[in-house]
Amino acid sequence: MWRRALGDNERPLLSHEAEHVRRRRDVPAARYKPEVVEPLLVAEAPPAALDRYFYFEDVPDQDSLFRHVVRAVVAIEPSRSQKSVQLQRLADRGVFLIDLKPDPKLPGETLEAYVPKLVGRAVELRPRHVSQSPVGERTGSWRAAKSNVPATH
Repeated sequence: MWRRALGDNERPLLSHEAEHVRRRRDVPAARYKPEVVEPLLVAEAPPAALDRYFYFEDVPDQDSLFRHVVRAVVAIEPSRSQKSVQLQRLADRGVFLIDLKPDPKLPGETLEAYVPKLVGRAVELRPRHVSQSPVGERTGSWRAAKSNVPATH
């Protein structure tokens, strides 16, 4: 179980709650999924905070992954008030992001067990290129995952 990031009110999420949160993240991700994925970005896991996610349009703070991707790919300064427009610009360039682990990472957790399912999800997307977030570079699981995802042309 992972925990909600609610300060003093933290508690493990029940399985039906975790499934609800996953579906809540899947809806905006699907909205910005490009027809042709190039590149596929792989992040380690979604944030523990239930109000934060790369594809959520209204993230009041701590949206650094989104901000870094927009700066690198679109070469503009990200704006919270223009996040939906900037997400669409990423999609127009073929950029799509998925997480190695579909739920937030637990402290000290290793992610190798999630590689086979990541590979399956990545292959279904038929990306032309796969890249990881800077956090993903630090995990041995990234090397195993990337070696199993064929690039398409």
